[in-house]
Amino acid sequence: MALSVMLLRKIQVITVMGKSSYW
Repeated sequence: MALSVMLLRKIQVITVMGKSSYW
């Protein structure tokens, strides 16, 4: 479960960074 949480957190950070870069 911890691994899944870490992956989700990383995905969220990546998506936020991508959105910021796009905008």
